[in-house]
Amino acid sequence: MSIAIFAALVTLTTAQLVFWETLGETLGFAASVSVLGLSASLSLILAVYVAATHTFGSQQSR
Repeated sequence: MSIAIFAALVTLTTAQLVFWETLGETLGFAASVSVLGLSASLSLILAVYVAATHTFGSQQSR
């Protein structure tokens, strides 16, 4: 399951990179705007990955 999630993470990261780069070129945004959008997208993807692979509060402290 973790390999499938990692593959999805890599695929989504590549897709986001292409999307933001194309949007930046099409609309004439500065490169910093494309990088900002990519960073925001990567943060969301990473948050989903962490939520899918980690359990919070279900383990007892020792």
